[in-house]
Amino acid sequence: MVQNLNKQDMSLRNFTRSFRRGIGGAIIKLKNTLEKEKYRDIVMKSCLKDIAHDTQVEGTKGHYLYTAIKTFDNREEFLNRVAEKFNKKLYSFTIYYAASQTMDIILPVKH
Repeated sequence: MVQNLNKQDMSLRNFTRSFRRGIGGAIIKLKNTLEKEKYRDIVMKSCLKDIAHDTQVEGTKGHYLYTAIKTFDNREEFLNRVAEKFNKKLYSFTIYYAASQTMDIILPVKH
């Protein structure tokens, strides 16, 4: 059964599942909805933990998360929370790696 991720009445549960799986329809929903604030917490929580199923195979989803962050007006809020998480003692290498990859994408090196 294929779900229509662009329906206006997409539940938060369906969005969460799609977003954590890295499905493009969740990003399209963020880009097209006028009510994106209701999805902010889901995106924020996903930025603060490793949502990759298998990091060795699929990476950290840092680019996917940054694509989602760019749909919001206040991107600084995401940057501040990720930086705060990054500065805390991280108990898992995969969480550390995910946070560092997300920071690398949010803060590109300027030469």
